[in-house]
Amino acid sequence: MHREVRKFVNDYDYILVDCPPAVHSAAPSSALLISDLAIIPVVPSPPDLWAAVAAKTLAQHAQVQNETLQIRVMANMVQRRVSIARQAIEILGDDGDVPLLNAMVGSRSAFRECQAIGCTVHGVPGAREAVQEVDMMVDEILSLIE
Repeated sequence: MHREVRKFVNDYDYILVDCPPAVHSAAPSSALLISDLAIIPVVPSPPDLWAAVAAKTLAQHAQVQNETLQIRVMANMVQRRVSIARQAIEILGDDGDVPLLNAMVGSRSAFRECQAIGCTVHGVPGAREAVQEVDMMVDEILSLIE
């Protein structure tokens, strides 16, 4: 993948590569070789915190070859009113190795609706909070790579 993507680096301002969550797949390893930023989405729940450990380790190993690679964890599908989710987010934020993005994406029906109608959340009526979350995430990501 990194060889193919490298061909287009000068043609675009940004290239986003979405990889499968399988750390043993070649796709994430290859993508990390040419990435400026790796974002590891984590659902704030105990089993997902454990699963994130392998993804963080994979990204940290990629930094050996790609020294400019930045790594961030992002809380995804957050249920803010659930105490276990708040505790999991605190644990993610306390990890000294990989910083947590300030932006979080909630578990909102707008994200499922936009998939069904083939648009972004910006096109879903009444999705104000989802739009705010996405815009905050984009702003934070751009501040890291520009």
